[in-house]
Amino acid sequence: MDIHEKYDEYQKYIGFLKSDVCEQKYFKKIREIIHQRQLVSFMNDSKWIKLLHEVEQLKFEPAFIAKRLTEKTDIEYEQNFCNKIPYYLGNWQPFYKEAMPIFLDIEYVLVQPRLTKYQGRFVNDLIIDISEQFNAILIKLNIPYVMEQQCFKIMAYQAA
Repeated sequence: MDIHEKYDEYQKYIGFLKSDVCEQKYFKKIREIIHQRQLVSFMNDSKWIKLLHEVEQLKFEPAFIAKRLTEKTDIEYEQNFCNKIPYYLGNWQPFYKEAMPIFLDIEYVLVQPRLTKYQGRFVNDLIIDISEQFNAILIKLNIPYVMEQQCFKIMAYQAA
């Protein structure tokens, strides 16, 4: 599936949600949070789709934490995530494939572009690092980020 088809598919599913009465309350809540906290958006649906498409081309899909506007920040959990090299992959698919949340609700994403693979009892784990490739994607797509410990923090919103 090319990037245009992915974008059309995303728009179709987000359209279904926006027409649902219960989901309209959810979208209204997100807009209220953005207004109350006076947030400025750095990302849009097309940037998110392009990012997901590019990440699929990497050696592996890196683990991530998506911090949503509608939830509280768990600083300890985020620090632990950034301090340890994960042994699991991230699922870089849109919400309708049960992976990332709805893009509008993502405040930021912490990405750990390293992976540890068990090699055996007497051999050190193999560490695969795709930080340079991931950084190149963010630069290519002009996606704002900051480094926090060993993690990339992709900013979707920031206070004005």
